[in-house]
Amino acid sequence: MRKFEQCWICLRNSETPVSTPYGHIFCKICIINNFLAQKKEYSKKKKEYENYIKDMDRKKKEEALHIREKEKIKFLDDLENVHEHVKKTDEKKTGVDISNNFWIAGNAKIKKDIDKKLKPPSNKLICPISGKPIKMSELITINPEVIDKNDTINGNWVCSFSKKNIDHNKAVLIKKTGQIILKPFACTIMFKIVCTVKFFFDQRKCKKEKSTIKTVLFIFSPFIFSPFIFSPFIFSPFILLLFFCLIFDKIPLLEILQFKSF
Repeated sequence: MRKFEQCWICLRNSETPVSTPYGHIFCKICIINNFLAQKKEYSKKKKEYENYIKDMDRKKKEEALHIREKEKIKFLDDLENVHEHVKKTDEKKTGVDISNNFWIAGNAKIKKDIDKKLKPPSNKLICPISGKPIKMSELITINPEVIDKNDTINGNWVCSFSKKNIDHNKAVLIKKTGQIILKPFACTIMFKIVCTVKFFFDQRKCKKEKSTIKTVLFIFSPFIFSPFIFSPFIFSPFILLLFFCLIFDKIPLLEILQFKSF
């Protein structure tokens, strides 16, 4: 089973570790090499797609020539005022000739190729594990703590709060500092989780919760401020901070994400 600190690509202890927004840990060089390989594959598919478009344009022109050739032959047949039986015989013969005409040989194959459509390749980078779109700027630097500080590369990672070995336990990453904390301790010490991944809140719910907190603060602000109306401490740091939160929508919440541990 993969260890927590191992890269999802090379399966070795992550060097210069980074995390995706989906909670997967990689060596920085591994994920960059993967992105470069994706870019190279995109360039190859883009060239193939451009050749495909040129080929389809050529085949459409050939198809147009075939249609005009058929119309000419049909027009000549219609000019012949002969017996219906002879006319049908001539049309049948014309159909055989058309299929053997060097202008329209393989007409059915050309039509089949035109109907077959190739989708343009996507230039978006994809997370190699989750298969979801990702950007280089979304990678989060991890600053792990290890048991043996002299062996930062091969050492086991520990919780920055409890100093316990992470092993295969669930853990979260503090985006701002890059610290890793075991989930039970994170739920205890954090004021509010703004954004977790996959199994918890999505970004829309996070925004909704943040708005709810602001509304609650606004509703109860008269009760909070009333003791201070005639107080000399009305401009205390607490009051100023609360005003700042309400006016500028800066609710002091901590942004973290949930790691994938399997």
